[in-house]
Amino acid sequence: MAHARLVALAIAGTVMFATAARAEHTWKMVTLDGNPDFTVSIPEAVSDYSAGKTEGSLMFFSVTAEQHGGLTCMAWRTAYPKEAPQDKFAAGLSTNMRDSFCQGNGGTISGVDIGGSTSFVHFGSQAAECTASFTDSKEKLPGRVDSQMVVASKAHAYFLTCMTEDEDQETAEFEWARFWEEVVRHIQKSFHTPK
Repeated sequence: MAHARLVALAIAGTVMFATAARAEHTWKMVTLDGNPDFTVSIPEAVSDYSAGKTEGSLMFFSVTAEQHGGLTCMAWRTAYPKEAPQDKFAAGLSTNMRDSFCQGNGGTISGVDIGGSTSFVHFGSQAAECTASFTDSKEKLPGRVDSQMVVASKAHAYFLTCMTEDEDQETAEFEWARFWEEVVRHIQKSFHTPK
């Protein structure tokens, strides 16, 4: 009986927290690359979402939330490799090959746990999303949850990566589940890439 009450309280607390979290989020639609057909909805709190310095970079921003750590998101585009033109690339995104976008690499990454991946059509183009948590020992905050969305548009492949970082992998996973996943899913759904 006591266990049932604890479960009910935990569920009620989660619902209250989720409602409060949604109330905290206000959004703004921004245009990327000067193209009115290329838009994304980001948190109103973001003051600078300018492109990074690398070729193909379209957007970079970081935002924090009190007691929930921070979120960094970036978007970029790239040409298709010769061995994987748009049709082959899109076909790969529609299969479990999409998990390859979750694979952490490098000698400082450990504990990769793929939390799930999906394939879908996004504004008329084949797309996929993959989320994974891991530890990257070279980072100041080594615990990470990364969610990468890939869109196979006609002329380019578009990538949107959002990451939560914290003191360890378990804490990053907790913050992702309690707060940041809802924010990231909103950004991903609104990511309207040129055809």
